Amino acid sequence: MRRNSRGGTWRAGAAPTKFVKHPPLRVRHHHSHPAQRHHNARPQLIRYFDGLYSGDTEILGQIFHERSRLHVILDGALVEIEKDAYMRLVRGRASPESLGSDRDDRIVGIHQTTSDTALVMVALLLAEKSYTDQLSLIKDEGRWQIISEVYHLNQRAA
Repeated sequence: MRRNSRGGTWRAGAAPTKFVKHPPLRVRHHHSHPAQRHHNARPQLIRYFDGLYSGDTEILGQIFHERSRLHVILDGALVEIEKDAYMRLVRGRASPESLGSDRDDRIVGIHQTTSDTALVMVALLLAEKSYTDQLSLIKDEGRWQIISEVYHLNQRAA
């Protein structure tokens, strides 16, 4: 167990089972590859958080690769969502910002596997729901984009 800056504890490598507020954007880099020292997907991740909170599909459309897919287990079944369907879903719902919902998002970890691929885990609170997202990023045409997302709806936040 480790202690965070606010005195809470967490187990390294463990996915959160209950969403707890943590300092935002704490990034842990694993530097097993020299290219990781220059890794900078962080601005895209901040835009990802902003786009989800505001419901801005223009921002999200730039962050998600045109061939991206989202995956989730719902009622025991795997659900795969293509980018265009996800953008329609986001457009069709009230944004957390418009609902006046609290916002809490953070980068749990970044592992850059090669100079053009990275794995990212984030935790976020949207419309009173806590999510853990596992993002696969690819650097295509010189910019980082989400090519795959696996997400999990955690227990409802208190």
